[in-house]
Amino acid sequence: MSNKVFLSHIGGLRGIAIQLVILFHLCPAVFPNCYYGVDIFLVITGYLLFLGAGRNDGTLKGAGVFALKKSQRILPALSVAIFLTVVLGIYFLDKTLLEATGRLGRYALFGMANNHLNKVITDYFDTTAAKNPLLHTWYIGVTLQVYLAFAIGYLVSKRISAKATMRTLVTIGGLSLAWKYRMEIQSVFAAMGLAGEEGLFTAPTHYETLPRLWEVLAGGLILLLPRTDNNLLRGVAVLAGLLCISTAFWLSQAEVLVVLGTMLIIAYAGGSKVEWLLSNKVLLGIGAVSFSLYLIHMPVFAFYKGWIVVPPTTGEYIAMLAITAVLGVLFWYLVEKRHFAWKVWVSMWVVCMLLCVLVKKTNVISDWVAGDNEAMVIKSYPNWQLAENPELMRGYDKSQLLYWGGVFLMTDTHPDRPLPENPLFRMGVADKTPNFVMFGDSHAGAMYAGFNEVCRQHNRAGIYLPCVISPFWNYEVKTYEANYAWSRKKMRALLQWLEAQSELEYVIVVQRWFQRCKQSKFDWDQKRVDTSLEAHTEGLREFLRQLNAIGKKVILLDQIPDFETDPRTYGKWCVRHNRKPEERIAPFLCSVERYHERHGDFLHMLDTVQKEGLCEVLSFDLAIGPDNTFTAYADGCVLYRDDNHPATPGSIYYAGKIAPDFLKLVPPNK
Repeated sequence: MSNKVFLSHIGGLRGIAIQLVILFHLCPAVFPNCYYGVDIFLVITGYLLFLGAGRNDGTLKGAGVFALKKSQRILPALSVAIFLTVVLGIYFLDKTLLEATGRLGRYALFGMANNHLNKVITDYFDTTAAKNPLLHTWYIGVTLQVYLAFAIGYLVSKRISAKATMRTLVTIGGLSLAWKYRMEIQSVFAAMGLAGEEGLFTAPTHYETLPRLWEVLAGGLILLLPRTDNNLLRGVAVLAGLLCISTAFWLSQAEVLVVLGTMLIIAYAGGSKVEWLLSNKVLLGIGAVSFSLYLIHMPVFAFYKGWIVVPPTTGEYIAMLAITAVLGVLFWYLVEKRHFAWKVWVSMWVVCMLLCVLVKKTNVISDWVAGDNEAMVIKSYPNWQLAENPELMRGYDKSQLLYWGGVFLMTDTHPDRPLPENPLFRMGVADKTPNFVMFGDSHAGAMYAGFNEVCRQHNRAGIYLPCVISPFWNYEVKTYEANYAWSRKKMRALLQWLEAQSELEYVIVVQRWFQRCKQSKFDWDQKRVDTSLEAHTEGLREFLRQLNAIGKKVILLDQIPDFETDPRTYGKWCVRHNRKPEERIAPFLCSVERYHERHGDFLHMLDTVQKEGLCEVLSFDLAIGPDNTFTAYADGCVLYRDDNHPATPGSIYYAGKIAPDFLKLVPPNK
């Protein structure tokens, strides 16, 4: 192909891809599927790599030159972008987020950002993930790893036959595609009785490299597609390709369609009568600076949203796009366009690495960022009490009732000594036999402080079991760690332990019902389940029946009020900018209307099972203020750790509000 035709293909597609990615990061609620832009980039990458494969001589030197050129293409600009992001983050970010940014920057400089994120976040669509201005470097990690794989592949392919090379590529592509859809394949195995009780695999994450290799290899398949001079067929193929790519705006789980559409456009757009759709100057210009736009857009969005704190208006969204466009072009002209000598960019890389280490490993910058008054939003809870009574361990299967240790961070406390692997914690007075147990997801850990204080004040005694469960019978919550899953074995172990504890008459379940229902779920045999509200209600109903069958009275805690603005982040913003939270209280308020608008279906679900006599529900109605709102700021303290987890002051505040109903349901201990 001529360079002109080549540019109209690749430049136009790059322009489309980067716009999709930017729209997704700008407002994922409006553009939830536009992350497909990275799939377009990967197909383009594969096409260009295979197109130039013949120019590599297969020697070690040739592979080294290839790797060096690719490194020089990416690492200098990446180093400068990370350096600027961390320097500006010292002002824009709070202490915790600055440390996380520095840590991720170190991994990104080694091309391992995706591997790091795969361990610490896993959920690309978590609202807290987008606050890290270097989150997008995961894709650069995938790209660098693909380049390394190709450098090795060049060496191997020259030493084996063409047929063996083709078989190897087909095998890798098949394994990659199978690994991406491993949960669906596992469901088929389970239906055939070939999967074990616990299933074979865990759900894939967004950051893995292996499930994306098939997209790169799909780029190579473009070279094998049949050629045609029929302009009508070429035009139809291109239009079909654009239609497939457009699914990013309205269809989830459409990666295959997006990849197919990209292949059709690359293969048939050149010289077709609809080529002008991709070769206009605007798309080509955007495509030319796409890498700089990719590096710049995420820090701009994170800093801007962190600065204004409250949700952006339409005008502010437009302002973010304008700032990204201007800074992206400047970055392209001043950094990406320059061809730095390797001594220069290696020096930049080292300086950037040292800065990332500095903000993570030293307290000088972190203490300055935190400010003198950050105690307003960080309140440690000192009253964790391990329940070491052997009687409470009867029927307790430590190998199955594994907990997720992160729940303790939700109450802003770091114990002086390491927590045992499978602890039970006392709640309330110490000289009474406990008559209730509380467990649930991270919100149970967040509410421990409040329930513990209420019990201490009102002569109640219970225990807290840090055991993340799904309150929907036969449903599997999304797996973050091997010990986070809700499985048949865990259910059996939990019921066995509860049945052995005849004194534990009451079971309190604290869950974020909205999030548990929104998670992609599989059943105990790793088959996909019905995620409708009716199915969730029936699953909850069966769960309650199982607890009732062993003589337990169940109490469910209502949906904990959450906030559109992150109250703790706003509190830190007030501290750093010498503002009093009382001057602008709106970010700390959640109206009852918004609460019911977002959670009304799930509140109705809880009300339904309560009316059926299967449980009692502790409602947050008592916590509604005189202005018909819930608050995240009271008594000079920020009550929330993030937008939905109460911090220690919030846990105590809200537990105090619902205490009258709790004390009616749970009598004093004997």
